[in-house]
Amino acid sequence: DLVEVCHNETISVSSYKIWKDDCLIMVWSVSNKSGLELKSANLEIAPAENFKITEQPGCCLPPTEAGSIKTFQYSVQMEEPFTEGNLSGFINYQMMDTPSVQLEFSVNLSLLDFIRPLKISTENFGKLWLSFANDVKQNVKVSESQAALPSALKTLQQKLRLHVVEIIGNEGLLACQLLPSIPCLLHFRVHGDVLALWFRSSCSPLPDYLLYQCQKVMEGS
Repeated sequence: DLVEVCHNETISVSSYKIWKDDCLIMVWSVSNKSGLELKSANLEIAPAENFKITEQPGCCLPPTEAGSIKTFQYSVQMEEPFTEGNLSGFINYQMMDTPSVQLEFSVNLSLLDFIRPLKISTENFGKLWLSFANDVKQNVKVSESQAALPSALKTLQQKLRLHVVEIIGNEGLLACQLLPSIPCLLHFRVHGDVLALWFRSSCSPLPDYLLYQCQKVMEGS
């Protein structure tokens, strides 16, 4: 979804996310709404803890025609797992025959922006499960509509981007990875209105963080 992050009477800056298989792409769209010629514009993202930010080709913004839209693209990678954070930056622009103006903005990012499905076999799931030492268990009370296995599965697949490895009765095996390549596994069981969740990973904080996100989406759905 395109979200406006800053504006004034002259320009509007919006952003949206592209969840590629190997990274998150952040796109900032700059719209000139003044009807006047934009002499120059530069967009900069501030260095951020936990993030590696790389400007993508074609990001420079040449002088633009009145009313036109230009975009900047950055690939973003998470260097340390976390639940939520933000990117901040500014756009510096100048209209013809006027001083330059600077507008600041920030964009929220979530752990889920960096989670992707991990497609593995049941056999490999079992091997990884036994090799991982970091885990967390939690029973989550869910609404009546979420207590059915298909409904719970749909939420986990769509909201958490988990891959369904296998379903056995009222139990499920799911897998995901934190980009670029940290796996996390989930065993879950539906019992009445309770979802028993068991996350395991090679990365110490990841099970806790994913559990937190899982509780949020289950309570919100």
